[in-house]
Amino acid sequence: MNSMSFKILIIDDSLMMRTLLNNIVSTENYCEIVGLGSNGKEGLELVKHQQPDLIFLDIEMPVMNGIEFLKRVRLISKAKVIVVSYIVKDNLVNRQMLESYGATTVISKPSGSLSLNLDEERGKEIINIIRSFYPNQGGLHDKN
Repeated sequence: MNSMSFKILIIDDSLMMRTLLNNIVSTENYCEIVGLGSNGKEGLELVKHQQPDLIFLDIEMPVMNGIEFLKRVRLISKAKVIVVSYIVKDNLVNRQMLESYGATTVISKPSGSLSLNLDEERGKEIINIIRSFYPNQGGLHDKN
């Protein structure tokens, strides 16, 4: 990637979700995945070393959950944080609370325990959110 790329970190305890998000984001030629973490503690270490511009974050994770991560990451980074989680859809966590802790935006994962349809149901939404953060990328978005 060149110096104009946007560094993106994905933090989710599900390998499948990390892979799906990676695949969605990788369609944008100005996005560079700089790290994949499986919990908030790993995520904080990756933030320190990789200094991402944007973080995709799950809430329910072992070791350190996404809420605790949000509280701590604001002390070390100004990266935008997109929360992608089931518990938001189920209203177990209030979107306003997540935003008060520093989430830039919140997306609910699609229904189904495996979310194999994330790309189909949320892929365009995710790409549009990224593009809204970085509007100066012109028409050179798709790698395909």
